[in-house]
Amino acid sequence: MVDYSETAAQIIVEYEGERLVVTDLDLQSEYDMERNYGSGYVVPESVSLKKIEHGGSITLKGNKLSLNEVMFYQPGDNIPEGAQVGTPKPGVLTITHMDGSTTSGYDLFVITRGFQFSEGESAETRYEFIIMRMDGDPEPL
Repeated sequence: MVDYSETAAQIIVEYEGERLVVTDLDLQSEYDMERNYGSGYVVPESVSLKKIEHGGSITLKGNKLSLNEVMFYQPGDNIPEGAQVGTPKPGVLTITHMDGSTTSGYDLFVITRGFQFSEGESAETRYEFIIMRMDGDPEPL
């Protein structure tokens, strides 16, 4: 019997050398599959993968307003064509597992940001994101 219980040893999001330690990660991958029916078949003969989408959210302890300068293009940055000041920068998500192996997601883009405060308590900063590619994804055609 295989035990699938695991704890992540470390979760990091990196932007141009700036490493952010993540306290909570929620990551989902959605696979859009299509059933293929052969001539005369009433049950699927095979399936085709149409698209893969990755996304989720990260939470960091504390009020991290200063991270906007890290996660979004600012005046004076080397801004690529198609982006502008205030556009999310691409980041890299790296999950280091307890056995030392890693899982990475590339071109992580923040799509929503928010804060959670409790009077006299702690603050948390939460970002929702999409990831363009994860380890193990098929190569583009």
